[in-house]
Amino acid sequence: MKFGPRCGDHKLMNPETAERALLAAIGATPDDDTPRLVFADWLEENSGTMDFPREQAELIRLQCRLDPVWERFDDRVINAQRDRVQELLRPLREAEEEWLDEMAGPHHGITPCWRRGFVDTLLLPVQAFLREGERLRQRYPFLRKLVLFRLNGWGQRLAQCEWLRGIREIEFPCWYADSDARAVASSRHLSAVERVVCWCDDNLEQGRIFAQGTAWPGLRNLHLVARYDEHPTWVEAINEAAGRPIGSLQIVTKELFPLAADFDEECFLVGRLPDGTQLFLSCGVESTTAEGIAFDPDGTPRAERFRCKIPPQVAIVPQEEGEDQPTFQKRRLDVRNAYLRQKIGFIPAMIHVKSFDFYWTPARLSEDVSGRWGTLDPESGPHNALYPCGYGDLVYDWVTEGMYELLGGNNPWCDRSGHTIST
Repeated sequence: MKFGPRCGDHKLMNPETAERALLAAIGATPDDDTPRLVFADWLEENSGTMDFPREQAELIRLQCRLDPVWERFDDRVINAQRDRVQELLRPLREAEEEWLDEMAGPHHGITPCWRRGFVDTLLLPVQAFLREGERLRQRYPFLRKLVLFRLNGWGQRLAQCEWLRGIREIEFPCWYADSDARAVASSRHLSAVERVVCWCDDNLEQGRIFAQGTAWPGLRNLHLVARYDEHPTWVEAINEAAGRPIGSLQIVTKELFPLAADFDEECFLVGRLPDGTQLFLSCGVESTTAEGIAFDPDGTPRAERFRCKIPPQVAIVPQEEGEDQPTFQKRRLDVRNAYLRQKIGFIPAMIHVKSFDFYWTPARLSEDVSGRWGTLDPESGPHNALYPCGYGDLVYDWVTEGMYELLGGNNPWCDRSGHTIST
C-alpha cells in the first residue's frame, strides 16, 4: 500500500496496522522523503508508539530538511537545527546503547547512525556483524550502509553472510589482505550495493579487485580514501578496471582547513573581502591593529602579511553602566566588525584554506593517527579490548569528522565546523 501527501487511508486503520503500513511505505521507497514525513505527522497525531517516541516526528522532519545541507557550517539557522538534532538523538542513542549492551555485551563496538529520522548506518567490527547480523537487521529495517572494521582475515566469512543482503553502501576503513578483498568482491549477498568505499595504503590492488568484482553489478561509485597525493592516476586506473567511470578519490592530507567566522572572536578575525580574499587575523581585545594572513580564493596563503589599523575609539569601547558582560562583548565585536566592513569590506564568514604558519600550523592527521594508517589488525581479536574496532577506529573518526590539529601552543584539535573541539 502506498501513501502520499493526499492519501489518508492510514487514518481509517487501527494504530498498529497503520504503523506497519506506514513503515512498509518507507521501506518500499527509501529515497523518498514523503513517506517519512507522512509517518512523522501520524506519529505526532498519535503521541508516539511503543517503538517510536513522539519526539521522533521532529527528528524525521529536521533530518529530512537538513540532509542536503548537513555538511554546511556557515549558516546560523542550519547550525542551530543541527544542534537540535543532536538534542533529539541523545535519548535515542542512550536507548540503543542499552539494547546493544544487553545483546552483545560491553565493548561491542557497534554504533548506529541516524539519517532522515531512522538508523541508516551501522559502524561495527566484522566479527560483531557475523554474530549479531540477524538481530541487527531486524532492529534496523531501513539500514542502508555498513561501515565494517577489522576485515583482515575475515573476508571469506563476511562474504558468506546472508545478512548483507539489501545493503546499498559498504565501507572498509581498515587494512586487510588482498584475499579478503577478493572474497568480498565475489560475495553472493552484495548485489544491492551501489557504493563501495575502500581505504588505501600505498597501492591500488584492492581498489582494482573491488572495481572488477562480481558482487555488485549495479556499482555506481568506488570511492578511494588515501593519505597522500602520490597516485594521481588512481581514478583513471579504477575506471579502466571497471570498464566504466565509477572511481573517485579523497586525499585526506590535501583537504582544506575550515575556520569558522566565530573562531575565538575575542582574539581573531575570520572572514572574507569582496574580491574573495580570505582572512585569518589576530585582533585581541582593544587591539589597534588586525594582522595576519590573507589567502587567495582557492585557499593559498599569500607571502605578505595583511595589516589593518583600527582607531582607538573603535578598538576601545567602554562598558555601559548596567550592561552585562555577554551583551558588552557582543557590542564591542559589532563595533569593530562594522568599522572593518566600511573600511575594507570585511565580512565575518567561514573560510577554507591551505596549510599556513601563523600562531599555529594546521596538520590534517595527528602523529598518532598517521601512525595507525595501513596497520593490519590481528585476525584473532582487536589489538586492545577498549578499541573493539581495531586500528581503523580512530583514523575513521578523525577523517570523517574532518578533524585536524593546530600545532603550536596547546595543540588544539578542530573539526569540519571550524571550531576547536579539544586541547
